[in-house]
Amino acid sequence: MKKLSTLVCVLLAGGFANAQNTGVPAKSPAMVNVKKTAVMEKRDVVNGASHSGNRAIIWSDDFDNNPTTVWTRTNTSVPAQDWVFGTALPNSLVTQGFDAVLNSASGGTFAYVDSDGAGGTATQNCNLTTTAAIDMSAAASCQLTFTNYHRRYLETHTIQISTDGGSTWTDFVVNSQYPTSTTSPNGEIVSVNIGCVAAGQSNVLINFNYQGAWDWFWAIDDVVVEDAPADEVNIVSGGFQCDDMNIFGFHNRYTIFPSNEVRPMRHYGVIGNGGANAQTGAKVVAQVTNSTFTVLYTGMGAGQNLGTCASATLNDTTTTVYTSAGTPGTYNNIIAAAYNNIANDADLTNNADTIQHWVNNTLIGQDDNTYRGNGLWNGETGGVSDPYVMGNLIELLSNQTVYAIDVALTGNTDPGVLLCAQIYEVDQTTGDFNIVDETCGGAAEITVNSGHISSGGTITWVHNIFPAPVSLAAGGSYIAAVNHYGGNEALVVMQGGTGADQQTVFLLDGTNATWYYMTSIPMIRFNFDASIGVNEITNGNLELFQNVPNPANGTTSIRFNLLDNADVAFEMVDVTGKVVATADLGNKGIGNHTMTLDVTKFATGIYYYSIIANGNRMTKKMVISE
Repeated sequence: MKKLSTLVCVLLAGGFANAQNTGVPAKSPAMVNVKKTAVMEKRDVVNGASHSGNRAIIWSDDFDNNPTTVWTRTNTSVPAQDWVFGTALPNSLVTQGFDAVLNSASGGTFAYVDSDGAGGTATQNCNLTTTAAIDMSAAASCQLTFTNYHRRYLETHTIQISTDGGSTWTDFVVNSQYPTSTTSPNGEIVSVNIGCVAAGQSNVLINFNYQGAWDWFWAIDDVVVEDAPADEVNIVSGGFQCDDMNIFGFHNRYTIFPSNEVRPMRHYGVIGNGGANAQTGAKVVAQVTNSTFTVLYTGMGAGQNLGTCASATLNDTTTTVYTSAGTPGTYNNIIAAAYNNIANDADLTNNADTIQHWVNNTLIGQDDNTYRGNGLWNGETGGVSDPYVMGNLIELLSNQTVYAIDVALTGNTDPGVLLCAQIYEVDQTTGDFNIVDETCGGAAEITVNSGHISSGGTITWVHNIFPAPVSLAAGGSYIAAVNHYGGNEALVVMQGGTGADQQTVFLLDGTNATWYYMTSIPMIRFNFDASIGVNEITNGNLELFQNVPNPANGTTSIRFNLLDNADVAFEMVDVTGKVVATADLGNKGIGNHTMTLDVTKFATGIYYYSIIANGNRMTKKMVISE
């Protein structure tokens, strides 16, 4: 399993620690001198053309004719690992649902790096460099275009350009706008303006650099250097954030909320200049429309000049921000790039980005309501998953009553795994996370079955219903979380986009008892629906009671009740998910049963014990004291 997305320590008391990235190795110093934000033109899956079709080609290669002579492969991977030339991705990726062949115009051979197949202890730093220098001395402008297919996790994809034989390099990071755990279209064309570095130069080298550590893969084909269009400004990425509350110096972006929680939104966009000409008056234009595309709001930012290869994050800087309509429905946030010379723009199809939000009656969350086959989960060692708590930070405008926490699970989840919900309140002075209520350790816990796992493009929401409604106060900051006890069965929460700021999603790693924050949004929501039905998942014929005494010292008694005859087993794990005790209790009849457990052989601490009856499992927490 993958590690979680970028983790940054959060102190259990005293607020948040400074950010530090983990999991991705540093670049070789010789490969990095200048870093630029790549101004990319993303086009649809190829339709027979490997380049723009209307500009002069300066240089190209499709990997089909002796690629080992055209390209030089070097690496500082551990263990050693290079780019691979092949006609199909490895079967280990194909069996996970990825296409075997890159959908490029030329077909045949392509180049790829398989980080996933290298496993959890490997790191990749792979370079694919043109062997011979390319003469671009006659080019007044140029762009690098290639076809790619990838699934992002934490890795970086970088185009590097040298004009001095490889002594110094300029970096253009590509594909970074894709959220964690997102797969690109197969055969997407990427164009990067490299004219500010390479145009007019006679000794140009191109390098494709991949850096990762148990990430996914990157495949490329049909590399073309061609004239850049004169005028081409585009939206690299766009978004919005809520403008009303600002805990610890960051904003949330709520995409789904009830009508009594509507809040003002401030729009922004990253605008890039992919053309040969410098541009004036570049600005963000934001519109909000309803489901029938009736315009509800228009805002426009101030103009800014953009040089060649430049990009800038620009805001809709109107004096008012948009406050969502209170009528339930789907709303479109359209963020567009405009500039003075837009009439001559080479491709208007990439000048806008649309992000939706939803107003409803009962739900609040940060996810983008989009089905994804893969999700977010903690690491595993030897097939045993680490315990964790994962949740979204929700700041409330009004008093609310929570009846359930909803979560979407992916197909990587194992039927039979236990699922429970927790609500934490964030102390806005100290940063402490204080538990308000939970379904863990009681009858409201859920034993997941196949009917609760999303599949086939349909999101299935599992309701973690609290035994009693939970009251939350206006102005409070709360975390809607799910808890995984760890162990042999995996619990995988669907990934639902990327947060507007980093410190909006939190993870408690049960192995080291440390809170982290994530940049990816789990599909976890508060549910305020008073009419929600009984718990979706029953525990069959089983009822489990708290061990007595608890905390336990010496021996403790565990009582369970059966409503039908069942084959019964016992299991106990520690806080890391390691199984420390098992027992086959045999076939038991209807009624109450008690087992006695000798705890003197266990270290003091917290444990979780389970009774499994005919496949139904219930779990409770036990404390062993000295």
